[in-house]
Amino acid sequence: MRDIFAKGEITNPELKRLMGKMKDMKSEQLMLDVLSEAARARFLVPVSGEVGSMSFHAISDEQARRFLAVYSETSDFEQNKKDDSVKAVEASFEDVMEAVLADDLRLDGMVVNPGSDEVIFGRDMLKMIADQMHSPADVKVGEPDHYPADMKSGIIAFMKDDKRVNAVYVRLYVKKDDGATGWIFVMDADVTDDEMPYLCDTFNRYIKPYTDDQPSVTVPSGEDYAKAAIKGVEPFVKREGDKVS
Repeated sequence: MRDIFAKGEITNPELKRLMGKMKDMKSEQLMLDVLSEAARARFLVPVSGEVGSMSFHAISDEQARRFLAVYSETSDFEQNKKDDSVKAVEASFEDVMEAVLADDLRLDGMVVNPGSDEVIFGRDMLKMIADQMHSPADVKVGEPDHYPADMKSGIIAFMKDDKRVNAVYVRLYVKKDDGATGWIFVMDADVTDDEMPYLCDTFNRYIKPYTDDQPSVTVPSGEDYAKAAIKGVEPFVKREGDKVS
């Protein structure tokens, strides 16, 4: 991210319009439209301090997760900043993703226009988007030759505890450049679009002890990349009435 303070006015009217619609209408296509527009947008990232010693502003939710605050409009930033000591740097969507995914900041995602339209992009979703933007052809997704011994029982226990989850698909990804592997969990659940990122994040934290120390990401089944990953694949664990197996 460039170490310069923003100059001039930033506006993203189409992104603002789409985010406003999300308050009253939830749909997969609308979320994809928001993502598409956000990828082209410039944002204002609130900071405190001076060049060389700036600190970002993070917002915590009820579960103590921390989200980087960013604004799509100069007017929203001006209305919500606490005082004149808070400045802003201009950043692209990719710049913001890199900041959120930096291990040292320990962030759980980003929230766009907190206090007004307020749309959250979770860390796992941003990681998947970043992988697709940077090297979509360098990752192969397929069927693993084996699963960790307790993975299935762990998923069953989670689904018995949270009856909103209908199915979990499990896929293995392999990076072509270095052969590194990891797990992709695709989740089908009866929750709202606002709740889904939190549910995926909760599951991804829960499942870590069952992944044989490999990295993992959990994504909603409605996302395009998730649909492609599970095309023609049966759920690893599914719910049929009161039975989970």
